[in-house]
Amino acid sequence: MNTRNRTLMQSAVAVFVGGCVGSFVRLVLEAMQPASAVWPWMTMIINLTGAFLLGFLLEFLGSTGATSARGGFSGSRWALG
Repeated sequence: MNTRNRTLMQSAVAVFVGGCVGSFVRLVLEAMQPASAVWPWMTMIINLTGAFLLGFLLEFLGSTGATSARGGFSGSRWALG
């Protein structure tokens, strides 16, 4: 397996593990919300926290220069608005 395929596989595994952990945390936090709640506060808090963390990560990676010369983060920049 060459370096590019290994990097792609590691990225896919990282996304999978992050998705599993995030889903489990969402499930646990939403179970803590009382059934009588009128507004889904836990969902809103989870979504705002996730958006903040993604924004922080993108800003951090952009400011540290942690980009790939052949695409990578900078190649995906068009999707970020």
